[in-house]
Amino acid sequence: MPDRSSRYLELMNAFQAGQLDRRALMRRAAAVGVAAPVAAALTRFDASAQESDATGPSITREEYLAQVREEYPIPEDAVAGGTIVWADISDISTANVILAADSPTLDVLGLVFETLWTTNVLEPEYVPLLADSWELAEDGLTYTFNLNQNATWHDGTAFTSADVILSMDAQTSPDSGSSYQGSFVDTIASYEAVDDHTVTVVATDVFPQLLFFGGAYVPMMAAHIWGEVPFADWLTHPGSTGEDPSLVVGTGPYTFQEWAISETVTLARNEDYREQVPFIEEIVFQVWPDQSSALEALRAGEVDLIEGIPNADAQSVADAETTDLVTYPTYSFNFYAYNLDPEKTQLFQDVEVRQALFYALDRETLIDEIYFGYGEVANGSQPLLSPAYAPDEIETIYNYDPERAMQLLDQAGWVANADTGIREKDGVPLSFELMYTGGVALYNQLVPYMQQAWSEIGVDMIPNPVDFGTVLIPAITENFDYQVVLLGFSWDITGDQGPMFSTDQYINGFNMMRYSNPEVDELFAAAQTEADPEARRDILIEAANLVNDDLPVGIIVFSEARVGYSTRMQNYQPTGNGGFLWNIDTTWLQDA
Repeated sequence: MPDRSSRYLELMNAFQAGQLDRRALMRRAAAVGVAAPVAAALTRFDASAQESDATGPSITREEYLAQVREEYPIPEDAVAGGTIVWADISDISTANVILAADSPTLDVLGLVFETLWTTNVLEPEYVPLLADSWELAEDGLTYTFNLNQNATWHDGTAFTSADVILSMDAQTSPDSGSSYQGSFVDTIASYEAVDDHTVTVVATDVFPQLLFFGGAYVPMMAAHIWGEVPFADWLTHPGSTGEDPSLVVGTGPYTFQEWAISETVTLARNEDYREQVPFIEEIVFQVWPDQSSALEALRAGEVDLIEGIPNADAQSVADAETTDLVTYPTYSFNFYAYNLDPEKTQLFQDVEVRQALFYALDRETLIDEIYFGYGEVANGSQPLLSPAYAPDEIETIYNYDPERAMQLLDQAGWVANADTGIREKDGVPLSFELMYTGGVALYNQLVPYMQQAWSEIGVDMIPNPVDFGTVLIPAITENFDYQVVLLGFSWDITGDQGPMFSTDQYINGFNMMRYSNPEVDELFAAAQTEADPEARRDILIEAANLVNDDLPVGIIVFSEARVGYSTRMQNYQPTGNGGFLWNIDTTWLQDA
């Protein structure tokens, strides 16, 4: 199988020979996992185009949709109707998209709520969604958003600038509970409504467009429903808890019907959607106790869609007559995070301890035997599709080295107890709980391996499987009551990892570890305002090296998506940039 370097060269040679246009080049690059270096190369090939894109108008929503329809045409034989069942082992955590911070919730509510922009499925950039277009002024700071005048809320109320202002107010307020609040206030200096269909936003600095939209993520909320509700009350409001579905009102292609907690979420087709009205009439998001039972339901025809097929089962799903499998590189990764708050635990204050635990893991074997080759050993923190993915430029590589691990623990003063074999320091054993979501097939294999590997260097890890929504999410977003937690996460097309590794993101971001390094903070701040893609990439790589040395998290693998679906689903085409639901509106059912 050709490596990524040879794939990159083949694609760039084809592009220079005129055999591929830019769109086809980026599409194929994303498919084989070399989109980031290809994107960087294109900026070098056409510096003048890069400069002209720094200011001026965006592509319009209509122009973007025309490009998508050209690349992904709607089949003439598509028929409307039917229900699909989409399975997951974790329930959503809220019906309020501003409060969403986990994959199932963001995925489900992403069909109900929308933002001003979305990710281009054809190449790594942002394009209009609820905005028809935007213009960036010559000052490089002022953005003018022209809103879609055909957009309406599910109850028929027109979408206007009042909704944008209310949503940005919510994102600005620390009382709302949004995990994106810190990134938003760092990015946005001010915003105002010009009229009902126009909003101006002033950035805090001259940001490259790509990063600006990543830092200013704001899902739209209905002002006529939420405008009089204090932000501090949003968490317990019936529109957030799902107790009153009539208050869960978005502008997206599906409407929120019902949330039976720990069982199902039911979405119905938005018959008045301003763009392509979905073919599939109803989507039922169904919570299963574990991945094995969900997979059996897929095979039995009781379930139509599962994102995250267990690695060991991927080939059988691909080979079956009634199911199919699609894989693609992603922005995602599996990792474990240390609690670095000294008031919670003192065990991980020494970097030698954190590094020793990472050296003790044979991640190459994990990729082969547990991930079945669906992924890549993570060197550094930037995932496969990131513009700063550069494993060859990461200075410290944590190859499997248990001898090195034991040396580091010795240096840090952790000595094995003669009776138990568990290392101790000042009478305290190196023993901790690893919290993770129970019922995940991958974790059921991964955690026992980690426990064994760490026991071989004198470390006692105690598995602690918990419920994702009721225990794990509060532990990493509210009470921070954990020692080590095992998670999956996904970045976006910007490469900005400040929301997880910057000091000021502890409470209103994703820095659940309470990690702090002033040099890292300075680098992420510098990257935010660096317009040159190559210079910005270098800054992000430098930050990744510092984070990699400090090791507040242990990133095990950069993931490839494995989506299993019923063959009754026609025209289903997930991608790395679009995700696994981007064309659900143009997917249809064979037996509808």
